[in-house]
Amino acid sequence: MDDEVSPPAKRPKLESDKFAPDPKPSTADTTVPNEASSNSPGKAVNADTVQKEAKVGISAFVNPYSKGFSGVLKQRYTDFLVNEVLSDGSVVHLESLKVPKRTVKRSASDEAAVGKAREEDSKSQDAKPADGVKSTDIADEVDSKGTAQVKDPVAKDVGKALDESKGGTDQNSEPTFELQQEDCTTLTQIFGEKLIPSMLSLHKAALKHPKRKPRDFNPVISPEIDDRELRTRAHQAVRRIFSSRLDTQTGNDSTITIRPAPLAQKPVGGGGGSDDRNDNARQSQLRGRLGWEELGGEYVHFTLYKENKDTMEAIGALCNQMKVQTKRFQIGGTKDRRAVSSQRVSVLRVHAEQLAGMNARLRGAQVGDFSYRREPVGLGWTNGNEFTISLRDCHFPLEEGLDLQQRLDLANRVLEDRVSRFREQGFINYFGLQRFGTFAASTDAIGTKMLQNDLKGAVELILDFNQEALAAAEGEDVKSTVSSDDKARAFAINMWQTTGDSRRALEKLPKKFSAEASIIRHLGFVDKKTGKKLRATDFQGALSSIPRNLRTMYVHAYQSLVWNTVATERWKKHGAQVVEGDLVFAANDRSNIPIESTGPTEVDQQGEIIIHPDAENSNNGGGDPSDDAEPHSGGRPVHAVTADEAANSRYTIFDVVLPQPGHDVAYPPNSIGKIYESFMASERGGGLDPHSMSRRWKDLSLYGSYRPLLCRPGPGMSYEVKTYTGEEEQLVETDLQRLEKKIMEEKTGQPPVVITKEESGEDDVMRDVEGKVKIAVTLSLKLGPSQYATMALRELLGEGGVISFTPDFGGGR
Repeated sequence: MDDEVSPPAKRPKLESDKFAPDPKPSTADTTVPNEASSNSPGKAVNADTVQKEAKVGISAFVNPYSKGFSGVLKQRYTDFLVNEVLSDGSVVHLESLKVPKRTVKRSASDEAAVGKAREEDSKSQDAKPADGVKSTDIADEVDSKGTAQVKDPVAKDVGKALDESKGGTDQNSEPTFELQQEDCTTLTQIFGEKLIPSMLSLHKAALKHPKRKPRDFNPVISPEIDDRELRTRAHQAVRRIFSSRLDTQTGNDSTITIRPAPLAQKPVGGGGGSDDRNDNARQSQLRGRLGWEELGGEYVHFTLYKENKDTMEAIGALCNQMKVQTKRFQIGGTKDRRAVSSQRVSVLRVHAEQLAGMNARLRGAQVGDFSYRREPVGLGWTNGNEFTISLRDCHFPLEEGLDLQQRLDLANRVLEDRVSRFREQGFINYFGLQRFGTFAASTDAIGTKMLQNDLKGAVELILDFNQEALAAAEGEDVKSTVSSDDKARAFAINMWQTTGDSRRALEKLPKKFSAEASIIRHLGFVDKKTGKKLRATDFQGALSSIPRNLRTMYVHAYQSLVWNTVATERWKKHGAQVVEGDLVFAANDRSNIPIESTGPTEVDQQGEIIIHPDAENSNNGGGDPSDDAEPHSGGRPVHAVTADEAANSRYTIFDVVLPQPGHDVAYPPNSIGKIYESFMASERGGGLDPHSMSRRWKDLSLYGSYRPLLCRPGPGMSYEVKTYTGEEEQLVETDLQRLEKKIMEEKTGQPPVVITKEESGEDDVMRDVEGKVKIAVTLSLKLGPSQYATMALRELLGEGGVISFTPDFGGGR
């Protein structure tokens, strides 16, 4: 078949100790003779990348035979641009920093009432009704049955009420409410058709008079609702649909009374912490503010643009500036730190104006493209990322002795061949090295300890540090290139381990090391009455105190280690041939989405979906997972390829999936399934059993998921061969630079002046004679969710072709 690649030659039988622990990396000098300029501190090294990859199961290539090329990756963070791809296929770019004018919706029939409503509101600041007395104006609007009588005639039926609720889109109009069809259906099922116009009328009156007290309005009373669950649905539906502007209360006769919510209950902040109360004071009590529903929803969606920092660091900066809690932000996944990225983020009940005001204070980040939505960013919103990657100082086979133009011609020929093969044959969908961490102890090793129930060992690995970093921190190695943060980390942890003084250790520990801080804070807790450390051996409590998205990353890394190892063995054994027992998604479902969960959507520190156990099916008691009422893999059924299907080529290699180990996945019913058992039972695999992944601690009770063995880049992959002369020369424009040019052009009416190399008098050929011109390759490609660009580049360039750039002050971990 066209999609298939010839399998590699049959390999010799594996040794019995193939899953033995890896030997220590070689200390041989593997520095490539490519020193970076002083403007870009660091060095380009191939280092022990191949050994590091082999240690986490990455060793096979789809196409190991053809010659590749080499290039330096991420010499500058602007060499690695990441733009999120949304579910509709659109690519996220930072387009505007402006806050859009607030547009509200109302019907044309409201025009006559606007002036009078404003007049009433202004008068009411000086004169308000006495306690217990209904306002005549409002009482006219809503009679004792809750139905509008005078100023805002209400539709006689639900259909008309729904139409009128939608209104117009005049920018200068007052806010009104738009009832969605599905919400109308929900209310009808609960309350019946007759009550909906009255509820809409009451809500409209409440919106017109936001400062009036609930007693100023006549309530709407429902018929008796005897079903307790239905009453619960009613309370929840009214709060959700009317954005908590209407309050509900059940009476002794099982009726539900609906009235406007008191001002203090109107939604603004969330949470409940002091930061949220301050936010309330700033945002909600201002008269005349548009309600969340009238703005479009209680979630503000915005584009987060960041440079050389990770996603949570940028969001943390926003939280610190705005005094709001991190949990109010939601993302579709984290982006690389040493990169420039743009992605969509949502935040609950924060106005766009406040977010936009942060731009002047943010360093290395900007926010823009604001919109209000009813739902947050989450699972299903994104469909991967678009990468624009510049590889510097590229070298190609047989280039020695060629002049610049000949080298450029050779580069284009090699790229044309490699990209063509890559598009067709794809790459093994490995989890990249960043999945396994950069510290002395890898994240998969910590996850192994946790799954072995060696929680003390897991804590010790998290608090492990490099002795070089400690020596540098204590001034013994003045020439060390260890970063200041890593030195401070080593110093703080050593202080905690040698003195037991958690307070002083936490003062020294940089805030970015949240896992270490959580553990030290928990274990070092001192009871004020007794002066004793009551939690000194509570290692589960210490691990539980780590933020969930970071805590789950450890066990996910173990799953990734197993998957990588099995994927390598599967490819070496069968190559691109689909064989009996291979797993494919049923109904040819090829989407790369983890097993569905009914719990809230969260991602771990690496952007992987966290699967939450259901309350009834959490297996906290260590029971048989087969007793679950609803298997979590039910939404992602898999099918084992039969002998006939394999012989008839019904499936391609791109249909084959491999499970990440868990108690709710099926393993391949062939020799590949046995590899899971042998590897996980080995010392490197932790002595674990793939068929026994349920744990009493639900965070460690892994459901598992399926991941395609091979994947290909999305349509539109392209490349460009270019030259450059200085390491500081930027090769691709960022979103912010494009936006700044656009703003400047709008202000001056003229495009910015760009000086070309020819205009500046530079001559690439002459510079090449002097040995100063270098070749770069810029690649543009789209990858799906949880697909690693570094693994795609590994296949495209060939073994050892990707030369990692190591900035100075990046060691010591």
